Amino acid sequence: MGFMVLWFYGFMVLWFYGFMVLWFYGFMVLWFYGFMVLWFYGFHVA
Repeated sequence: MGFMVLWFYGFMVLWFYGFMVLWFYGFMVLWFYGFMVLWFYGFHVA
């Protein structure tokens, strides 16, 4: 019983941590990509 509770808790922690890491990584990638596109576009337009 205790093992099942511990396994479930560990699974929830890993899932939440993985979700946060993926969200933060995706946000950083989108921000960096948008910044690069704006910089490249502005550099060529100027």
